[in-house]
Amino acid sequence: MWQNGKRPLKPTMAFEPFMKWGLHFMGPTKPITKNTNNQYIIVPINYTTKWVEAKALRDNIIKSTTEFINENIISRFGCPTHFAFKEAISLTKSLKH
Repeated sequence: MWQNGKRPLKPTMAFEPFMKWGLHFMGPTKPITKNTNNQYIIVPINYTTKWVEAKALRDNIIKSTTEFINENIISRFGCPTHFAFKEAISLTKSLKH
């Protein structure tokens, strides 16, 4: 039982702005025009500030993802301490090939 009928407090980690990002992939989608082969959209969301970036990519493999992270997150906001990948299965599969 809890003391005084109250649940104990659970500590939460406080992150500084741009230190934790969630990465989501949308797709595959059909290209809008014939000139583009981009089938996926990568959407990183900052957990603290709720800042959102988005970019169309040809694939969702680790090489494209790391290039995006280096060019659009690390170079602009610094190196994050945490990443949360929702679609880590496709990234893991691309590492094995």
